[in-house]
Amino acid sequence: MPYRGEEARNLGGIGSLDHAQMRTAFAEIAKHGAHALVHAEDGDIVGHCMAHEAALGLDSLAGWERSRPTIAEGDAAWTAMYLAEEAGCPVSIVHVSSLEAIRARRAVGWPGATLESCVHYMLLTTASDIGPEGKVAPPLRDPGLAEEITAAVLAGEIDFFGSDHNVWPAAAKADWVNAKPGLPGIGLMLPLLLTHLVYERGMSMERAVELTSRNAAVRFGLPSKGIVAVGADADLVILEEGERAIRADELHSAVDYSPYEGMTLKAWPHATVCGGTLVYQDGKFPNPDSRGEMLNLRFTGA
Repeated sequence: MPYRGEEARNLGGIGSLDHAQMRTAFAEIAKHGAHALVHAEDGDIVGHCMAHEAALGLDSLAGWERSRPTIAEGDAAWTAMYLAEEAGCPVSIVHVSSLEAIRARRAVGWPGATLESCVHYMLLTTASDIGPEGKVAPPLRDPGLAEEITAAVLAGEIDFFGSDHNVWPAAAKADWVNAKPGLPGIGLMLPLLLTHLVYERGMSMERAVELTSRNAAVRFGLPSKGIVAVGADADLVILEEGERAIRADELHSAVDYSPYEGMTLKAWPHATVCGGTLVYQDGKFPNPDSRGEMLNLRFTGA
């Protein structure tokens, strides 16, 4: 919903829909039995606030956060859920960064809406010493709100987690004005979530599995995922426990930095089994496995 004008062009032409277009899109998505995922930030509010901060000289994570305030997320989340309900279209608000989206879901009260968040909205904040490398949309919030997001997760207000993995090399995030928004996250999502919520906050391992696997599998109609049972896909992670510092040069991702550099993990994947095949073990890939299924949905009509 937020990307317009120069910002959209800088992201390779990722344009956003206006409310009338969203209403049409939701109706078409519902017609085909599909599910909408929405980046909820109101473009009008973001545009106004961005112009204000740019005039002052954008030079910090706090300034970037002010350019995309929580009210922009709440307004957009409410609108998206309201229009989706009107169209009978299941909708997920992705990478929720604040309590405003949670309040919006309560206000709309539609059971067809789900909320997804990311680990960086709990562990990284405007006080983090990472500079433009921390530029992401929605933005990192102040430490108090990050703690409130953790509390909301523990209270069951977030349905599942995603990585929002969007990598740019450090050279593309060298200054505040031109830095590309996005954070690497897919390789560390599980160990960071386990460390923060299970080992430090007392969440059950069963609930962590729901947040990282089971709930999304149920929501998106993937009966062979998110469960250990006869006939399921045998996708498993075997954990190692202890203390281990995060180092970017040890991560298997096409990025040369990590915003979590130096943080201590208390559990991390030792081995990964995909479809019954060992595909990762202790930093190595013994059986490269390129299996996968691409679902091509060809829509017709407006």
